[in-house]
Amino acid sequence: MEYGKNLRYLKSSDLHFYVGIVLLAMGAIFLMLGWFFWIYVLPYQDIISLFLVLLGGCIAWIPRSMRSDEKEIDKCVTERTSEYAKDVIDRFHLSGDLLSKMEPIVTGGFVLDEDGVVFRRGKNDRKYRSSRYIATALVFTKNGIFAATKMFSLIEENENESVKEILFYDIDDAAVNVTEKQVGDDKVKFYRLAITASGKTVLDIPVVPSAQMDQLCGEILAQSVKAKE
Repeated sequence: MEYGKNLRYLKSSDLHFYVGIVLLAMGAIFLMLGWFFWIYVLPYQDIISLFLVLLGGCIAWIPRSMRSDEKEIDKCVTERTSEYAKDVIDRFHLSGDLLSKMEPIVTGGFVLDEDGVVFRRGKNDRKYRSSRYIATALVFTKNGIFAATKMFSLIEENENESVKEILFYDIDDAAVNVTEKQVGDDKVKFYRLAITASGKTVLDIPVVPSAQMDQLCGEILAQSVKAKE
C-alpha cells in the first residue's frame, strides 16, 4: 500500500486539473488561430501557444499521477478485507465442526466521524472515502457469532483488532440503524448493524445497506429464538 499517494489523494483537490485544462485550451485556440486562420494576436504566438499547451498538460496531469485515485483507494481496502473472514477462521481455529451453515461475511465502511481522519468526496461516484477503514468479519458458529473487527489506516502503518463472541441465546435484537451526520458540506447517512444481548448493545459496526444485510438480521434473530426454545 502506497501510504503517501493515498494521503495526497485525500488532501488534494482537482483545482489544478481545471487550471491546467484552461491553459491547455487557451494554447490550443491560439495555435489554431495562427495555423489555420493566419490570425496572430500575440508576438511569438506559436511558441507561447505550445508553451501553454505543455504547461497546461503538466499542471493538469502530473499531480494526478503522483497520487492514488478512487479505484486505487478501493483496491487497497479490498486487498485488506477480501480474505478477512477466512483469516479469522484460520487464526482462531474455528473448525468445521464449530461452524454453522450460515456463511461468514465481511462488512465495513470508511470512518468519517472521528477526530484525526482525512476524508474526500469522490469526483465520479460522490462517495466519501477517508484515511481510516473499519472491517468486521462475522463468523457464525453453532452457538453464536464470533465477531472480529479491525481498524486500519490507509495513510500510515497502523492497525488494531478486537474480537468478541456473542451467544445466540443472549441476543435480544439485531437491526440495521441509520443516522444522518454532517460531513464536510454534506449530510451523510451512516448505516450500522447493532446487536443487543442481555439488554446491552454488544456489537455496533458500520455496514453497507443491502437486502442481504436485512436478511442476515432476520437469520440472527431466528437463531436466537431457536436457541431459547
